[in-house]
Amino acid sequence: MKVFSVGFSGVALVAGALLLSACQAKAPPQPPVAAAAAPERAAPAPETLTASIRGGRDKIGLASYGIYVSGLDGEMIRQSTRLYDVPIPIAPGPHSVLIGFSITGYTTLHTRLEAKDGAHYVAKWERLPAESDHQGMLVAWIEDEASGEIAMPKRHLWGADMVVAPYEAPSLPDSAAAFIKGSEAELGFDVATAHVSAIDGAYTDKDVRRAGTPIKVAPGLRALLLTYRSGDVAEFPVLVNLEAGHTYKVGFVADSGSIPGVANERLAIWLDDETTGIRVVPEERVQVKRVKERAIFFDPK
Repeated sequence: MKVFSVGFSGVALVAGALLLSACQAKAPPQPPVAAAAAPERAAPAPETLTASIRGGRDKIGLASYGIYVSGLDGEMIRQSTRLYDVPIPIAPGPHSVLIGFSITGYTTLHTRLEAKDGAHYVAKWERLPAESDHQGMLVAWIEDEASGEIAMPKRHLWGADMVVAPYEAPSLPDSAAAFIKGSEAELGFDVATAHVSAIDGAYTDKDVRRAGTPIKVAPGLRALLLTYRSGDVAEFPVLVNLEAGHTYKVGFVADSGSIPGVANERLAIWLDDETTGIRVVPEERVQVKRVKERAIFFDPK
């Protein structure tokens, strides 16, 4: 797991892909990032990993479906179906967690998990019963396996008409808050963007995600979901220490075969502190996938 602070730096690398040479387009070069001494991102000592989180599998009729941890604290976790039930060791404290689910398309949910020492968490899902106001809808949540305590409330897995609790900016003076903005570039026939789509599990509004619109955030350790969007989507959950009075920018480099709706981009994404010129989330390669829109935080009663 990775916790990024303002001491980290990185260098952008561009990965090229060519499907239609006549239509190929690239995001423009990014400005250089200031060099800075950065401590090593050492992995936690095994003895500190006293909690865990896992997914699981269940059936709808005769078909079997799985829910799983797709990303965790700056690491994308590529699991086969055999690993859905395997616990991932984590340390007590905050985590930026991305849950993945696949049924007639891939969808995700982001949350900030406050793990307790010795607790073991499991992601679950169900189809709401016929007597529910939202009958037939699929919901997912995270709970403590032993106590049943809910660590992430039930959320609808797709359907943008059911958003109830989007991200709300803190009531802080600008000098006491941090700001995060996105970036965009023409990519083939499409406009590609990178932005923060969730903060501590609360999703930002589409209009607020525009590249030139800074999002006000309370300083401190935040679970962020960095999101790239063109014809398809890539998502990257990270933990970042945000400083008051600083402005951060989500950057990316992508090459594309210029076919909207086809997941053929090769992508790197990062986060820069524009106030200091330091890269606080180093460039990471992220897989582009077709992701459905989802609704966040609805009351399933």
